[in-house]
Amino acid sequence: MKKIITIVALLAVLLFIPGCGEETQSQYSGGYIGGTDGLSMNYATNSPPAKVLDNQQESFSIIVELENLGEYTVQAGEVIATLTGINYDSYAITEPVLTNFAAIEEVSTTSAGEKIDGGVSADIAYEATFMSDLPVDQDQSIVTNICYRYKTEATSSLCLRNDVTGRGEDSDVCAVTDELTAANSGGPIQVTGMNENRAGKNTILLNLKIENSGSGNVYAPEGLGVGICSETGTDLKDYKNKVHVMLKLDDTFREGIISCGKFMGTDSGYVNMVGGESSTLSCTIDTSTMAAATFNSPVYVFLDYMYKESITQGITIQNV
Repeated sequence: MKKIITIVALLAVLLFIPGCGEETQSQYSGGYIGGTDGLSMNYATNSPPAKVLDNQQESFSIIVELENLGEYTVQAGEVIATLTGINYDSYAITEPVLTNFAAIEEVSTTSAGEKIDGGVSADIAYEATFMSDLPVDQDQSIVTNICYRYKTEATSSLCLRNDVTGRGEDSDVCAVTDELTAANSGGPIQVTGMNENRAGKNTILLNLKIENSGSGNVYAPEGLGVGICSETGTDLKDYKNKVHVMLKLDDTFREGIISCGKFMGTDSGYVNMVGGESSTLSCTIDTSTMAAATFNSPVYVFLDYMYKESITQGITIQNV
């Protein structure tokens, strides 16, 4: 009987032991909630309805619900929606371009670490009436393009000292050639790779990889100034596949310590996302004024951009 009890107890313990090869190490979060989402978008229930009557017989709404799933609060006026795919006159729509009039709060946490959901908005709402008298029922598609500004922050811990080519101490807290892990705040554009290496006695080379981890298209944040979420007939395409990047070390370091070739020797500028998917950036860090002893220091990367996605809903116009 004792043998049976012992076997059962051992089995119960094994249930709580991770399987062979299973990843149990927690990932570096940098204090962020993380994730690759910005704003999610859907048409509200029955808005637009699946079927409407023709010949001015029925009014209906087209409402886009937006929910913030990331860690940037979208301010009032930072969402531009453009209704497409239909003849505006046929639907009696006089304002096909709308914007949000209230901020959409980011995802956050309480002091106890509990997650607080992001804000929800229904500011994008069109009122429509199908005007024409159709001879038969007709299926159409309503498309809404959504452009919104978003920002991602990323951080990692650099290994620094004055003479990066010299031999370190056995007790050093890090090595300049250690692999870096970047932690990102929630947003569709992410820093997915980061590493540092020696580039001279007093110079560190910092390499970044920036990727579009969402399903939409990315534009420079100034694209919002075009005032319409469509490349057709606009210069919005001039801003496509561009992200504004700024790098920063701790405030105790002097200005100008980071220099990026793509940014004409400064620490901020625009990168081009090849094919809308990814970009690489190499910058140097001047260590000549730093302490001789090896130490860790955070590096921050700030990504600023406009993101464009679209949603589609089929609708049947019924002849009466």
